[in-house]
Amino acid sequence: MAGTISATIGEEVDSLLSTFDHIQEDFKSALMEIQRLKSNSNGEIKKREALELACKSLKQENERLVKLYTESLNNVVDQLEHRTTCQSLKEQLKRMNDGCLSKEDERRKIEESVKQEYAKKISDLETQIRGLVLEKATREATLNQLRQDLGAHKSHIQYLAGRLERVNLNIESKCEVSMNFVI
Repeated sequence: MAGTISATIGEEVDSLLSTFDHIQEDFKSALMEIQRLKSNSNGEIKKREALELACKSLKQENERLVKLYTESLNNVVDQLEHRTTCQSLKEQLKRMNDGCLSKEDERRKIEESVKQEYAKKISDLETQIRGLVLEKATREATLNQLRQDLGAHKSHIQYLAGRLERVNLNIESKCEVSMNFVI
């Protein structure tokens, strides 16, 4: 029995040793697995940190791009507003230019009308002046003729006055002679 016990104990010890070896192997395997998992975990942590850094960098880049996009969009909006304003100003300038051209055309027509009116008035006045100059020349000729006639009439009147004087003297002298005869 002692042999059986010893064999049973030996078998149990062998079984225990074998189990212990398995536990030790499992422990070593688990320890290696823990180290591998720890290493993997450290790698994953580094990957996560790298991804967080990349994510943070992407967020910053996204914010920068959003800011640039917003600025670009605002610039486009400003350009569209300026283009609209510019187009409106161009249209207003065209209307004003057309208005100015229309007024200039109207001014030219009025100026031409006034020129024609004044040309007619000048022509009428020139005709009137020629008529007045002719009338003046005629009157001067008539006046000269009348002066000559007046001079001739004065001479004739003086002649007639002288003759009348002589006739009166003759009559007086005849009257005196007759009166002297009668007395």
